[in-house]
Amino acid sequence: MRAVARNEFGLLEAVPRIEAANETAGRAQGRLTRLVAKHFILSTQAARRSDTNFARQLAILDELAEDRAELRLPRMPVDQLRSLDGVPFVIRLPAAGNDLPFDAPRPLLKAAVDLAAREAAALHRRQADITTEQVLARL
Repeated sequence: MRAVARNEFGLLEAVPRIEAANETAGRAQGRLTRLVAKHFILSTQAARRSDTNFARQLAILDELAEDRAELRLPRMPVDQLRSLDGVPFVIRLPAAGNDLPFDAPRPLLKAAVDLAAREAAALHRRQADITTEQVLARL
């Protein structure tokens, strides 16, 4: 009986650590999604698949996110990726250099597109009046 009680209380003692780890992972995932959203837009601009009107840019991002299982973002900042702690997968960082190519999986791309759309909506303007640069500034 005593052993059962000790096991149950042991589980209860772990709850705060588990909650803290989940909160850390959630914040890291949010920062990663924001970073991917910004660099997804920037990489489409570099590939000349961009539009100054964000609604049209969003359609391009949606199309790219739907077409592949993952998409390589060529210039993700190493220092910002290094600061992420708790994401649910390994990000291999180089020992030297400021940028690295990052293969973003479709779920992360879709989350990034959704985040960019929410940032555009937060501007409280007509879609036709929202520029891609305004959304980038929010990211």
